[in-house]
Amino acid sequence: MRGLGVFGALGVDADTLPCREHLIVDGMMVRSAFVPLREPRFEPQRHAYAHQVLVRVNAFSCNYRDKGFFRDLHRLPGNRCRVIGSEFAGIVMAVGARVTHVRVGDRVIGQNAYHRLSPADAASPAGLPTNSASRELLVLHERKVAVLPECMSSTDAAAFSVGAQTAFSMMRRAQVHPGALALVTSATSNTSLSLIAALRLAGVRVIAATASTGCEARLSSLGAEAVVSTEQLGDACRARGELAFVFDPFFDLHLERSVELLAPFGTYVTCGFAGQNDATRASVGAAVNAESVMRHAIVKNLVIIGNCLGAAGDLTDALGAWLQGRMPVVIDSVHRGDDAPAFLARTFVDRRRFGKVVFSYEADVTAGTALA
Repeated sequence: MRGLGVFGALGVDADTLPCREHLIVDGMMVRSAFVPLREPRFEPQRHAYAHQVLVRVNAFSCNYRDKGFFRDLHRLPGNRCRVIGSEFAGIVMAVGARVTHVRVGDRVIGQNAYHRLSPADAASPAGLPTNSASRELLVLHERKVAVLPECMSSTDAAAFSVGAQTAFSMMRRAQVHPGALALVTSATSNTSLSLIAALRLAGVRVIAATASTGCEARLSSLGAEAVVSTEQLGDACRARGELAFVFDPFFDLHLERSVELLAPFGTYVTCGFAGQNDATRASVGAAVNAESVMRHAIVKNLVIIGNCLGAAGDLTDALGAWLQGRMPVVIDSVHRGDDAPAFLARTFVDRRRFGKVVFSYEADVTAGTALA
């Protein structure tokens, strides 16, 4: 078995590194390769594995959060690596003696529920089931996998869970309603693409704000009523009525402007921040002015919500919407083979990316296939 390893940078010697190609991600040197791994231990009859399942991964993808692991690379020797990956699609190969939620042969993805809502969830980890989803074999708690519809491809499944579950959670917590006007910032980010499609499904009118160019038609096809630049936001919102909701994946980029634009009793929801390392913090600019934000929040009776992933029901609802053909999965490209740098470059560096970049271990997928 293998996995996608990102190598350390301490004492780097180009003549002895396991991989010589590298790319620069947010000012950080990243060297990567698919590395051989020891198969995990799995003994179904032992108590320690009673509620565990063994999953063979068919496809995986990375998210913005994976870049956070790159920051620690300078602390590792150049011949050491960390295996990464946030999302996966796979098949259950074996189950522990007390597993009841899934069966051998089920196709599954990660169940990313963040909060433990019942005593039965206490033994399972909160949030993503793994930080190394590129491992071809994973041992996971049964409550951290969700069964896929039979007709969902591994490629779509490996690009679905985090964005869709987050989007449905943010909408649920905001209590959206049909006909309302919502702004989605950083519209070409993976979370925002899921949000735009999910909001259209809920009958919400969407203004999509983006710094990217040439993506207007694709954002409109997902459900955006208008696609505007950040500079045009004020005019676009005023021309379309009162702004009831803002959905923002990066609060340190858009919070101040959002609370200015929101109508009285409006709701702002965020699920992350851009400045996760020194390089990205420098690009974000000045820190958020808390006094300005709270002045608007108080005077206009705004609701400000922080959201991390979602509940189990949010992923169930998202899968149901996909099954009905109402929740598309936006795929940028599919990669396979051994070219780890190309996969990571398209995922984190190439500004032409639109949608998720997926790596497939399945043999019937053409490497680097760009999907419209």
